[in-house]
Amino acid sequence: MYKIVLLPLAADDIRAATQWYAEKGSNLGERFKNEVSSQIDNLKDDVIERAPVYQELSRVFIKKFPYVIYYQKQSSAGVIIVFAVLHQKQNRDTLSKRVKPGM
Repeated sequence: MYKIVLLPLAADDIRAATQWYAEKGSNLGERFKNEVSSQIDNLKDDVIERAPVYQELSRVFIKKFPYVIYYQKQSSAGVIIVFAVLHQKQNRDTLSKRVKPGM
């Protein structure tokens, strides 16, 4: 089981998207937040090694919402670091600003 580290900017991503969905009504904000939490929790026990898609970051898609969780698994430390939770159509520039080359 991995320990999850949610970086502050990733937490900000979740809050912003939750707020946006909450404004749309029908309990969407709560549903989004629950889905993100569920996907992040699933990473704790994830035995599948996903190939990096950007630098050393892997990704997992959020079910029912067009968002992606970008994370790095540090197997030797038993840690998964969540760098970002971004809309699928968001420009990778947002991600590149958070990730140092050759992390």
